[in-house]
Amino acid sequence: MQPNSAQARSQESPASVPATPTKMPSLRAALRAQEASVAPLSGDEVPSAAPTKMPSSRAMQPNSAQARSQESQESVPASSTKVPPLRADLRAQEASVAPPFGDQVSPAAPTKPSLRASYRAQESSVTPLLRLLAGLCLSCVFHQPSILSLVAWTAWQQAGLRSCFYGIPTGQHQHNQKQLHQQSATGSAQVWSTCCPSFFTVTVTEALLFDVVLRAARLVFAVAHEVAHVLAFLVLLKFSGGTAAATALMPQQYQQQSVASFWQLCRCIELSEGAGASRRAKPKQLWTILFEHMVPGSRAPGLHVQLPTAGLEQHQWQQEVIRCSGVLISVFIPVLLMLLLPEMTLFACAAQSSSLWEAAIFLGAVAAAAGALLSDLPGGPLLSQTRVLPTGVFCCGNWGCLVPRECLDSSSRKEFFPHVLEQLLSNLLNVVELRGAQAGGCATYLRGSNGQVVCMRSRTVKSKRGRLAPMLFGKLHRNISSASWSINPLTCFQRLKPLPVVLAQGHSRFGTSSVPAENETHPHQWLGPHCDRFWRQELGKNSWKLEEQAQVCITITHNGDFDGWKLFDEVVANGDLGEWISRMLHKRNEAKGDSPKLAGLMDVLLVQGRWAASVRLAFIRTVLKHVDQICDWEELGPEAPNVAPAPQVFRAWAKPFEKEFALVAGNFVPTEAAIQELGHCVYKRLEAAEWCLGDAEAEEELIAYVLGPDLGRIFCQEACRVFFANDLMSAVWDFFSCAEGTFGISVTCSLWPQKIALAAKGQPISLAFDSQRPLVYWASEPASLAQLWPGRDGDRTPAGRVRWDMMDDKGEALELQMVQGGTAFGNSEVLNNFDLEGTLLGRAKYLPLPAAHLDDEERPFHVMIRGVLFNGSEPTPLTRTMFLKRSVLLSMGDRLDQSLTKKDVVGCDISKVPWVLAEIDACWEDRNSLNRISAATFANCIGALLKGRSQAGSDIDVLVFGIENSLWLGQQFAADLARLFPCLNVLAMSSNWVLGMLQSAEGHVEPLNWTLTRRKFRLSPGGIALGISQSGTTYPTVWASRLLRSLISNPEIFAVSGHFDTVMANGLVRGDSFSGKLFSTLSGISPAEPSTLATMAMHHTLTKLLLFCGEHLLLTRQVTQRGDLSADSVLLPGGAGRNPACELRLTEVQDIRRLSCTLAGTSEEIVGVTQHGIRLPNAVNNDLVKSGRYLSSHLQEPYWSTFLPAIYIIVTVNAGFPVISGTWSLIGEHLAELDLDSAAYQVPKYITAFLDSILYCCLAAFFATAHRFFTGRRLWTRFTARTVVIVDTTANYKLLRAYISKLRALAWRFTAFGVAGQNAADHFVHEMTHLAHSDTFLAVGRPDGRLASLAATESSVLMSVQQARYISSKKSGSVEAICVGHNPWRKAGLWSQAVALSTAQRPPFLSERELSTENGEHAPGNVMHRVADFVSKHRQKGQDAIPWIGKEELVKRMGGQEDISHEKARAVVSDVVHQQSERLKISASQFDAELFFRKTDLPSLLRPTAQTASRKNLGLSRITSPKKQLFGSGAAGVSVSQIMAVLRGNNMQEHIADLQERQR
Repeated sequence: MQPNSAQARSQESPASVPATPTKMPSLRAALRAQEASVAPLSGDEVPSAAPTKMPSSRAMQPNSAQARSQESQESVPASSTKVPPLRADLRAQEASVAPPFGDQVSPAAPTKPSLRASYRAQESSVTPLLRLLAGLCLSCVFHQPSILSLVAWTAWQQAGLRSCFYGIPTGQHQHNQKQLHQQSATGSAQVWSTCCPSFFTVTVTEALLFDVVLRAARLVFAVAHEVAHVLAFLVLLKFSGGTAAATALMPQQYQQQSVASFWQLCRCIELSEGAGASRRAKPKQLWTILFEHMVPGSRAPGLHVQLPTAGLEQHQWQQEVIRCSGVLISVFIPVLLMLLLPEMTLFACAAQSSSLWEAAIFLGAVAAAAGALLSDLPGGPLLSQTRVLPTGVFCCGNWGCLVPRECLDSSSRKEFFPHVLEQLLSNLLNVVELRGAQAGGCATYLRGSNGQVVCMRSRTVKSKRGRLAPMLFGKLHRNISSASWSINPLTCFQRLKPLPVVLAQGHSRFGTSSVPAENETHPHQWLGPHCDRFWRQELGKNSWKLEEQAQVCITITHNGDFDGWKLFDEVVANGDLGEWISRMLHKRNEAKGDSPKLAGLMDVLLVQGRWAASVRLAFIRTVLKHVDQICDWEELGPEAPNVAPAPQVFRAWAKPFEKEFALVAGNFVPTEAAIQELGHCVYKRLEAAEWCLGDAEAEEELIAYVLGPDLGRIFCQEACRVFFANDLMSAVWDFFSCAEGTFGISVTCSLWPQKIALAAKGQPISLAFDSQRPLVYWASEPASLAQLWPGRDGDRTPAGRVRWDMMDDKGEALELQMVQGGTAFGNSEVLNNFDLEGTLLGRAKYLPLPAAHLDDEERPFHVMIRGVLFNGSEPTPLTRTMFLKRSVLLSMGDRLDQSLTKKDVVGCDISKVPWVLAEIDACWEDRNSLNRISAATFANCIGALLKGRSQAGSDIDVLVFGIENSLWLGQQFAADLARLFPCLNVLAMSSNWVLGMLQSAEGHVEPLNWTLTRRKFRLSPGGIALGISQSGTTYPTVWASRLLRSLISNPEIFAVSGHFDTVMANGLVRGDSFSGKLFSTLSGISPAEPSTLATMAMHHTLTKLLLFCGEHLLLTRQVTQRGDLSADSVLLPGGAGRNPACELRLTEVQDIRRLSCTLAGTSEEIVGVTQHGIRLPNAVNNDLVKSGRYLSSHLQEPYWSTFLPAIYIIVTVNAGFPVISGTWSLIGEHLAELDLDSAAYQVPKYITAFLDSILYCCLAAFFATAHRFFTGRRLWTRFTARTVVIVDTTANYKLLRAYISKLRALAWRFTAFGVAGQNAADHFVHEMTHLAHSDTFLAVGRPDGRLASLAATESSVLMSVQQARYISSKKSGSVEAICVGHNPWRKAGLWSQAVALSTAQRPPFLSERELSTENGEHAPGNVMHRVADFVSKHRQKGQDAIPWIGKEELVKRMGGQEDISHEKARAVVSDVVHQQSERLKISASQFDAELFFRKTDLPSLLRPTAQTASRKNLGLSRITSPKKQLFGSGAAGVSVSQIMAVLRGNNMQEHIADLQERQR
């Protein structure tokens, strides 16, 4: 049936609008739950299977006019007109915040790009969407109670809700509905009032009253929520600090009172708008708050108490208790009302109206609870989302970027913190993290809802195995997300808006001055966000505009040590400085580090445009004379009083200045004369009392402090001066002019979100520029700037093209500003002519980026730079020429390999070892390489030192210095250099000790364990200093090189690092050309703290340098080549004579160089990867991996013996089935069917229970033993943590000990182990044998005992290991050992695992060929015997020589006979001597064999001497009994032994010596 009345159609249209599908099911579910919880009035029961339902949107469309008429009567005409736009807006906003799947977004959905982009990294899962929708619903319920009242009022007309609240039974309701439908067919208009007399007519007034009551209830319960916070705060404060803590939190005027009252403490609590707001809102009047909360249809703001939690900041649990207290109260109230609701609704029909308002009260409680859940759930606001970020990789590090959004891709421009910059900074942080990353923070600026700029800061402490970049930026996005959502669904979702310029200010921290807590982490703020009156100069004009409530927030990051600040002509230590700042600013900062004090000083010094802050700074500089003056002349300390003027006093003092300046602000040029005139006018008016301060206390303090005959004028002049002078750059310079310490800082202020000041003094800061984008980013690690632009549109060009390093040795400050529109030169002229007028550093002009072709081109944004050098009291401005001269092109060659950001960065380093070693070999073979050029310079310096020398001098010729691994490698290099050149005095020492020797200031470290004193620490003329640092930024090494350069005349300083472009290298560069004093190991950036690649590359580079020096000096004949060993004075007793200039001959140096070139190929077998990254399986690598697994099984034993027993206990105890006793129970009860009370069952039961208890007690030992069995280890050893002892040479065991210790730092507590090390040939036996227990594991490096020179060394190592191995009488109680070496021989029972390295690529040594030890296994003891045999055959006694012939050769000369005649024997001896005359250096014609034989008789020949006895013992000579008695008595013949005795006898030696003397 179609309706015949237009009125029916008009009444139908509002009700026919379908409900929002995502909202109605939840509402119907809530109504059904309420219907089920309410008992009916009569005895009728409601069937649980068929509860009363609300009609769906389709069912609500009737088929007759009567039905539509009846339905229209249930609607609310006044309210229903608002439903369609509201629902449409809700659906649009829900679609806008839903995270897209992939990158596809429905074109019909009115999405918001910034919100979509902020959630683009979320996976396509349901959980984030549900959390988002839940937060949206809670937001609407809390901030739009009119929506809740409208929905509730509409639902009220339905029968289910009326039955719930009015108490009408469901059966009666169904009967009434049936009558309604029957009467509607007849068209009766009186059916409603007849059949349902309890239903009253709904009016607009009652609907509005319902909304007002709901809002009032919501406000009351919201206040109760905040009161719960306050009460929890007061209770915790009482237990945390009592009255003293409460007094410290009070305003200044109440701190002097002896008793702190509750009301005074409550005055410290501030009420502002917005739950969970990130900043304090502007204070509002009471009537304003009531108006916003009570007017129907308006947005109801939240309430937020600002608690002075300074006394509770160090305990996170206290803050969580305060947060959760409000949630518990807010949730408890509606739950309590729900429990009381059935009793409250059981009224007669006359009480129906009162039940309606009780429903409004209940819904108000629900709205307040929704706000509590939204803002105060533990972990942050409900709307916060965790983003999926890309994975990234000691001292602190600054970093950040400044870039306009215009240069970003379209999807990133509207993001609060663009993902492109996040990726760029994450890659940059991977390298800066090498300086230390226990914690980190980042700050950026956005625009708030009131148009003010707000600072969004995020700080986090990194977990043990976490990555700082994803943790930090994830938290930053959560903070921005929670602060960027408005709770008003009818207007706008975003409280924050992006600024045209993105400024990111970050810091990674290594805890030095305080623990790595979040409160101690940078960026630091002292005053934090606060409102102030700010006068801003209009761009390009001399007019000034006042901002009444400007948001001021000064943020700093600091890298270095802040020791003290000069205040009132005395240096105030950092600790006392914090107390002084807290009194001057009337706000404490509980952070214990040194950097927060710097933030407080920036709040004091950065005052441009703010009269109250300028007056405070002028008061400090002109009125105060001592630090104790603000403590009423008591000693400055925590307990001292505070008499400094309060902030409101300074604001009152600033009023005359503001009023006077307002008269001329329209056209005021801040010249020196104009500023003085302004100050004079203010003083005159103050003196004449023309301006009323409006505060009696402020006027009294002004008269008491300032208004004197001369002081007042100086005070006014100074206040006017700093008002214009102390801008961002000038405040930084003002700080540095009085600061002591080392600094690398960045300073920003919310008043200038497009500007940042950077300063470096003693700490490095480098910047990268790209004038095309434009883009500026900076970091403390220069190598980190080599990054690619992570653009989404395929842009993978370098992010920065020019690098610029700040001069941190002398000190330098730089200001960066992003200017919009115009040309580069035009903007610089405007800024220099207007913005710098009147500033402290007005001479430092703005410069455009070094790109000449862009100077006259109009672009959307330009980067402006200005800077000063700290040269004494007068800073030197940075000019364009200076900037261009120090700019260098940024190379991508040293860019961090992205494979190093994988999980196993150590494995990535190891796999690159063959490639880097091959690169080093190729580099040193290239005559034009930079390493060869520097090596030639180094060798020539050594040649100059050796010129004309025969002995080493007392002064230091070569000084090698470094830290940790670099020092240990340097010590080995110094030892080898001293052995190669005996006339050099070479010394290796720590960089810290070098600083101690050179520094004379207080606090320097004195090296007490050195025989070398500061008086004797002198470099010889032309002396060489070699600094070694893998990163090139190691603080002690960098400053040691700088001090050597500045304190020693004409030193030759060289540097070795991972690449050429480092901080240490930059200090050695002279001019634009290569200095020839830099070496690169070509290893680049190695982020892994356990060093492998860097150590190998450094060792190989130093080896190349050592061999090059010897070869170069011998080839160029700067040193003479060593003669025979017989001429070497070192081998003579007493060492008399001349030392050789070089211990090795040219051919010997070249042989060793060829040997070093085989290291790259050998490393392929060890690593198992070729130089090209191809996997290379081989036996050596497999054996190494097998031994490593065997060692790791020792270290993993505590892990398995802890968790496996835990699983066993959990399973058996919870199942109630101990294995042994449970098994017996099954056997006895079911299989044997024993009587449970019989002894046959009970006795085994107790026995098995006892065995179960023993099993539980020894479970860890049982599982540990099982683990040993399955891993093939000894079963009976100690059940405790293991200790790994590295046994190798001094340099090697130190390097390996550091490597394993740093790997141990990442191990779980269950796998903890100890690490030690010692040299087996030195202190190992004396220092480590007390550790010879079964819990000790030896990792031994074996020398190759097959070589003659190393046989004794390997034998010594084996003897030391045997002493440690067999010191215990029990086999199971001794240590275990594994070894790695080239000799495949192994002693049985000594090693658990033994790895033999291949020598196939190594050139054969002469001793291997002579001793026949090239192949196979050879015990070092046998090799030592072969060496002794070989030496005895070729031994020469001093300068004498004897004819040498073997026995077999002599028998051949004798014709194979044992006896020959006397004449033939003489001929044989003469023939041997004649053939060896050249070697013996005699004239053969002068040798008289007959004369020699006449002197020889048989008894003297056969008489054994000490030498012949030693030969006999060695088996090198055998003397037989002669057959004849006399040699020359006409005997029948002469034997072989007799002739050998003649050739090697003393008489022969004397005769040869006489002939040699004649020959000379």
